Amino acid sequence: WLMDTFRLVRPSSIVMALLYGAGAALGWEALHVWLMPATGLDAQSFSRYVAPVTEEIAKAVFVAVLIARGRVGFLVDAAVLGFAVGTGFAIVENMTYLRDFGEAPLVMWALRGLGTGVLHGATTAVAAIVGKAMADRYPRFRLGALPGVAIGIVWHSIYNHLLVWPALAAM
Repeated sequence: WLMDTFRLVRPSSIVMALLYGAGAALGWEALHVWLMPATGLDAQSFSRYVAPVTEEIAKAVFVAVLIARGRVGFLVDAAVLGFAVGTGFAIVENMTYLRDFGEAPLVMWALRGLGTGVLHGATTAVAAIVGKAMADRYPRFRLGALPGVAIGIVWHSIYNHLLVWPALAAM
């Protein structure tokens, strides 16, 4: 809400976006538990090539539905809502990692918190902005969020490739 300097997005909409993002993270964690063995990929390959696709699509659905229903007025609204979805997703994902890797050093948690928080928020915001711009320019084209989602998938995959160097990935 503090990021929305024009105060065009209702706080309740931001809360709904955060909750959707959190719910998407929980749902996708369950999907990944099933999907990873089904793909036969190791954890590193899965996080680089499969997780970015599933997670970015999951996060973009909420904003795409809002845009399709005419509930997003301006590009900045799309950015705020997209970032909120990504933030909700990142909070739950980081809580999951904390549960599984709680003994990791504090520096890793600081980098992870900043890195994934910005990553998930930014990729979903980009998908939302592109989706809104496409909807405004081409109202009959119903898949306007796809270019933004594709950008998010590539960006997310690159980030996951850089996790060998966490400090670099957080930038």
